[in-house]
Amino acid sequence: MLHAHVSLSSPDGETRAGHLMPGTTVFACEVCVQELKGTPLARAYDDVTGLNLWPASIGTRNPILGSRLRRPGRDARIAEILSGNVVPKHRHGFCVWLSGLCAAGKTTIAEILASMLMDHGREVTLLDGDVVRTHLSRGLGFTKDDRDSNILRMGFVASEIVRHKGAVICAAVSPYEATRRQVRNMVGGDRFVLVFVNTPLEECKRRDPKGLYAKALRGELSGFTGIDDPYEPPPDPEIVLDTVGSTPEQSAGRIIRHLVAEGFLLHSSASVETGDLYI
Repeated sequence: MLHAHVSLSSPDGETRAGHLMPGTTVFACEVCVQELKGTPLARAYDDVTGLNLWPASIGTRNPILGSRLRRPGRDARIAEILSGNVVPKHRHGFCVWLSGLCAAGKTTIAEILASMLMDHGREVTLLDGDVVRTHLSRGLGFTKDDRDSNILRMGFVASEIVRHKGAVICAAVSPYEATRRQVRNMVGGDRFVLVFVNTPLEECKRRDPKGLYAKALRGELSGFTGIDDPYEPPPDPEIVLDTVGSTPEQSAGRIIRHLVAEGFLLHSSASVETGDLYI
């Protein structure tokens, strides 16, 4: 606890405060720090390092007893608030991770979502599984170890983008729950939004834009997710999308609504103008 006072005087030592403010003495300057002694409260703070701002021997007119000052950085959150360095959540980085079977619609939804995020004023990076395999994961195959390596590489890049307050969308089959959890931990659970694109296998087979299901069913591809390699549905995703009963735009709009509700985005004029597509 601090007690301070100051008086204004002339060079000869005579108090002159009254010449400036008649009848008033100003107290503002002398500083003294003391601890509570012999009380349970003081003993409870024995583990806290004291900080002497001024020798107690100097004294004050009315010493005020109090607990020790906490060491610098003891209350980092309070210090951060007082210094004005708190970053509002809508300026934090975040990762939207779309997982689902091949041909579930992940890339289409991701591209629309990226456009919507830009309408909200966010710069966004899109990491598509097929593109990542062409560059970052070139040379990896489709064994479980290689698939895990591919997803973890994507997760590492995403975590760096999020760490620097960027927005990133990842679209990848990412079939294994343990690997998805590793990525969540890498990015940070409070900055990671897992979206399960829950398109039924039969619908994915029907769409089959690259003919991969047909090849796998003919035995020309092995280890294909959904045919002879498992897809482990996420047990606790933030969002589950039904792409059979909704359009890609509606699916992307659901993700936007979630991001707004969680504070990652602010409501914008674009949201209002496009009606329930965004909000």
